[in-house]
Amino acid sequence: MTPVETVQYYFAQWDTKNAAAMNGVVTSRMRSNNGLGNLKYVMLKKCDQRGIPGPDSDNPDIYQTAYVDVEFHMELKNDFSGPPSSNFTWTYTLEKATPTSNWMISNWGSG
Repeated sequence: MTPVETVQYYFAQWDTKNAAAMNGVVTSRMRSNNGLGNLKYVMLKKCDQRGIPGPDSDNPDIYQTAYVDVEFHMELKNDFSGPPSSNFTWTYTLEKATPTSNWMISNWGSG
């Protein structure tokens, strides 16, 4: 999968609350299933790769790094203490360890 397809897959699994499939496309330090019980749904609205994947200057053990900018809407259950729904704009960082390895999501967040 391309970086964009990897993020789209992640969101599809997030919407169906499939933690095992979500964790299959993220690095080990990002794996979690926290918060899935509070989720009604998540909808990916926009998903665009920024630039061309390149070498990771901060980590020579990583073959390539890519950035995918996303916009999404999340709806939470009413019994959750936070806001019931929100729109987000985040960047997902993906890395590829070798030329033949899969893209893995290594970080995400606003900013």
